[in-house]
Amino acid sequence: MPVYKDGKKWRVVYTFNQCGELKQSQKRGFKTKKEASLWESEHKLKGSKSVNMTFTSFYDLYMGDIKPRVAETTYHLKELIFKNSILPYFQNMKMSKITPIIIRDFQNKLITGTNPKTGNPYKAHYIQKINAQLSALMNHAVNFYELKENPCKKAGPLKLRYDKKINFWTLEEFEKFTEVIEHKPMSYTAFNILFWTGIRVGELLALTLSDVDLKKGIMKIDKSYARLKGKNIIKSTKNESSERTIKLPQNLVELLKKYVKMMYGLTQEDRLFPMTKEVFKNDLVRYCDKAGVKKITPHDLRHSHASLLINSGINPLAISKRLGHAKVDMTLNTYSHLYQSTEDKMIELLEEVSGKVLAKKN
Repeated sequence: MPVYKDGKKWRVVYTFNQCGELKQSQKRGFKTKKEASLWESEHKLKGSKSVNMTFTSFYDLYMGDIKPRVAETTYHLKELIFKNSILPYFQNMKMSKITPIIIRDFQNKLITGTNPKTGNPYKAHYIQKINAQLSALMNHAVNFYELKENPCKKAGPLKLRYDKKINFWTLEEFEKFTEVIEHKPMSYTAFNILFWTGIRVGELLALTLSDVDLKKGIMKIDKSYARLKGKNIIKSTKNESSERTIKLPQNLVELLKKYVKMMYGLTQEDRLFPMTKEVFKNDLVRYCDKAGVKKITPHDLRHSHASLLINSGINPLAISKRLGHAKVDMTLNTYSHLYQSTEDKMIELLEEVSGKVLAKKN
């Protein structure tokens, strides 16, 4: 791969394998011969699958390999995590020189540092996401290249304290909010569906008329909506357990009938709510103050639904299936602190029943 002078800049002419056939191309625009030569060396290492290449070069190979194998939204999320939180630290390091000590130093910087975008400390769950993405890349190097071991595994697991507190509205708070947003039929109907069904916002925004059977009072959840780089994307749900059919309370069915009638010309395959997640965020920011209720996020309406069911004594397994959780453990772990109130109710019941029985003995 020779390096040539190209006017005031430099270029590299190189060959590459395309479906078993050698092709030639060139890379232009290098300011110096040294810069061009470094790119040439890295390109050779990438072609040889050697882990002596830089982290950035291997990242390019890794992302190119997984792109056809993951959902577009998953790929985009990986890309954001790497570019914002991983590449700035590892970019020029040789893959073969990244040790468990270096990994632990990186982890410690995440734990003690702050997010440059917000200025706030990284949340525990986000640190775990970053670490998981880094470890996945290292596993790829072990499985398909020449890396002997994953340094993330030797660095040990991250033991972080999670803030288990979740925000949710009580029934009274939700009623106050809906009173001030009732003049916006689309938002009003959408917020009611989120509160009374517990479905995810992305699942709501992917709903079509064909997903709702208003005669039987059921709703089919089998896809999710995302907005990515200015495009609307409809994808499958998070996992198999997220695909579900849920029953609707009759009052919600009646509300949906009015809404569908109002949406003139709506076809079976049209989205019921042709809006984005930003609309929910903006409505919550604007109308929470007007209603005099605490500010929550759109996802917190899902927590509000779960809280309503838990405090009504509904079986955890039934709640788990309604929410589309993969395992009932997920429901119990997420809402463990809410089950304290149901335990108190259980003790009251036991006190009452045992009192009647033991009173006969005494």
